[in-house]
Amino acid sequence: MARVVLRLSTVALLLLLLIVTFLSVRTARRLPNLIIYLVKDNDTSFTLEPVGRKVNASSLEEKLRGAIQALQDGPTGAEKAKGLSTTFPPDMKLNRLELVGSEVRVDLSTEFEQGGGSALMVGRLNQLFYTLDQPKEVKDISLFIDGLRVTAFSQQGIMIASPWSRKSEALPVW
Repeated sequence: MARVVLRLSTVALLLLLLIVTFLSVRTARRLPNLIIYLVKDNDTSFTLEPVGRKVNASSLEEKLRGAIQALQDGPTGAEKAKGLSTTFPPDMKLNRLELVGSEVRVDLSTEFEQGGGSALMVGRLNQLFYTLDQPKEVKDISLFIDGLRVTAFSQQGIMIASPWSRKSEALPVW
């Protein structure tokens, strides 16, 4: 009798372990594996807000490409309801993205620097730079527009370091 109870307990424990493993794997596949930054309008200023995204990628470069696409796709309905938006133009193209050591070199189409207003352009740069420097392997980011390295961005002539690197953990307010 004790053996039967022991065997039933063992089988029940194994089934429970199998169910927990299955649910854990299924949940892990849905969890965000990437942070992107969306823009929040605070009436008198703008801030970046981190949000999670799930990107299927087998390499860091693919993950970074997915991050740019997520920025371009913009907020979900729930995020829009919270006042979040993206400054990325929908017609922009990613020409090239490569990781050279700890530097990401991203080449975007000319649509990325078109539009109006300094706040919009600063937001665009902030979204790009703070999103791409999330992986610990990334230390610097160089921006190119149609193959040309950018140091003065858009018609507003916003000066940017090339390569750019984050100076502090604090998120920008502009």
